[in-house]
Amino acid sequence: MRGWFAAQGFLYDVGEAGEYRPFLDYASVEYTFSDYIGLRGGRIRKPGGIYNHIQDVDLARTFVLLPQGIYDARWRDFSTSVDGGEVFGNIPLSNAGGLSYEAYAGFINLAADSGVANFINNSLAGGKVTSFDRATELGFQLWWDTPVNGLRFGAAFGYVFNFNYEFTVPTGAPPPNPSSIPFRALSSLPVQQYSAEYLWNDWTFQ
Repeated sequence: MRGWFAAQGFLYDVGEAGEYRPFLDYASVEYTFSDYIGLRGGRIRKPGGIYNHIQDVDLARTFVLLPQGIYDARWRDFSTSVDGGEVFGNIPLSNAGGLSYEAYAGFINLAADSGVANFINNSLAGGKVTSFDRATELGFQLWWDTPVNGLRFGAAFGYVFNFNYEFTVPTGAPPPNPSSIPFRALSSLPVQQYSAEYLWNDWTFQ
């Protein structure tokens, strides 16, 4: 059994997102009971693909920009972390290799000036997001370490509840009429991701 605590502040600037405003990247307490089960709580990194839980961790030495089709830095407030808890562990499968699992639940904190808000604004024809509700996400990730040395496959699934936000759209009406009208969007989002990795000599295929 072992436990530890880790935290990191962070700042970034990618296009219209970030603008070098410092924020709490992650801060979590972890306790491992055995190889089969452990618990983690706080602002935790969401498991997603190969790099999501270690990007921006200096000791992991990841690239400044990871493949943007999977790890879009503009949307990191949505995709990187949640405020909640997680259970994780490793299950040996004898001659079939091993299985690693992570299951989590928590809240996503989105701001009206975030990269996600900017993405939505671009579809509103002059409209603007004014606020987000506090969305909840449940999800898990599985990694199968195959019997083939260096080969593994992963799958991550999640569901975001209450991805709701308020926004305004311009009316085009002259004064003294209102210049914009408020609206509210209600939705939920499924999330899924699949990964494969093969390490061979000095080569890495992902």
